[in-house]
Amino acid sequence: MTNSNAMAAALNAANDVSCKLKARPNQLSMVNNRSLVKAVLLIDDRKKDGSSAQTPIQALVPATHLIELELVNQALGGDFRGLSDAEAMDMFELGLDDIPALPNWNGLECLIHDSLLNQHTILLDAGASEDLIELDQNSFTTLVGACCIQEIAHPVPPRSSSPENDEKAILDSVQRFTERRIRQRLDETLELPPLPRTAARVLKLRSQEDADVDELVSIVESDPSLAAQVVGWASSPYYRAPGEVRSVHDAIVRVLGFDMVLNLALGLSLGKSITLTKISISELNTFWRNSVLLASTCESLALGMPKERRPHRGAVYLAGLLANLGHLILAEVFPLYFQQIQRHAAANRHLSSPVIERHVLGIDNNQIASWLLENWEMPKEFVESVRHANEWSYNGDHNASCKLILCARHILAREKLAAHAGPNFAGDMLDLLNVDEQFAERQIQQIVEASQEFDQKIG
Repeated sequence: MTNSNAMAAALNAANDVSCKLKARPNQLSMVNNRSLVKAVLLIDDRKKDGSSAQTPIQALVPATHLIELELVNQALGGDFRGLSDAEAMDMFELGLDDIPALPNWNGLECLIHDSLLNQHTILLDAGASEDLIELDQNSFTTLVGACCIQEIAHPVPPRSSSPENDEKAILDSVQRFTERRIRQRLDETLELPPLPRTAARVLKLRSQEDADVDELVSIVESDPSLAAQVVGWASSPYYRAPGEVRSVHDAIVRVLGFDMVLNLALGLSLGKSITLTKISISELNTFWRNSVLLASTCESLALGMPKERRPHRGAVYLAGLLANLGHLILAEVFPLYFQQIQRHAAANRHLSSPVIERHVLGIDNNQIASWLLENWEMPKEFVESVRHANEWSYNGDHNASCKLILCARHILAREKLAAHAGPNFAGDMLDLLNVDEQFAERQIQQIVEASQEFDQKIG
């Protein structure tokens, strides 16, 4: 279905009720709009028989709410999960930006969160176009018809605005679990591991005004896996270095630069400090691939910012490299709950990952990671950048790095180089960062073109 056909279908579906088109505001202004209706596709795993493709159901909820799968299961008597992007593409030739929030779209059974019938005005996302469909309460009730109306969602959980409360939030969240072993596991894992020796040496070098390349080469070469990653990264097609990169010294002097390797070495060595027993080598490689792609995208977008606002190149790269550290901790400390987080994320594509994590655990990965970095006495710019990496409204001293991370997440998700990242703020973020959209597209295209060879170089 093309975008124009999608809007035509939307108007036909609403033909018998009073409706009008309303210009879509930017994504940032819609974040807290309880009248905005989003749709997700859910599928019942209990009905798998292997004989044919299963028909999903459509769930409509306020954009400010999180679908609770247990409530869906209670309402319909199944074992529901969110439909993945690949499954949706196999079932429907979408050609859309999102699933239309039109009751009974494509003839699907529809489940509607009960609070929507109490809104004076309803804004339906048609899945395409620059417009929304605006209905009053009576018209929406008529359009809903015989759809199943149930409480299936909760408002997204709030997050403490103060980093001083993060440690308390972590300890409070532990008390929510009844299983003693989970509490013990968190205590054991977040009993601060010592700052890695390589990271300590890099931090010391970073504070020296007269630090030179030879000292950095010595640090990197003392860690064989780190040295291999630095050389591999410098050889990647992203940098298009002339000739072969033969050594760490070559990678620093001729391709990456002192600051870039300094921050790359720091980020990679910090990641190694966490003892991992639950995560496979494949999952760990995927984690680092995603982290480096995010870091390089942040770096590329920053080049388009006005010089007076642009963060330091190496600093924004390291902030992007560390931004996913909390996911690594969650997957290791709470493997069973991490699976729940992933299931809920698939059923709540309109929300970001930290929102899902706070619903399941009471804290999010950014809070845990920033708390760890702070206790390692990392520079404040990285602690704040990681903690606020998913907050578009954060306007502290290092907000440019936070917005670059958030924007990069959405762009990589759009290009299928990363997981879905919730509401797409990328265009709005580029405007706030004063980055030209055409410049950003050229930078991202270089990363997309290089990603396959890039995987081989650093995998």
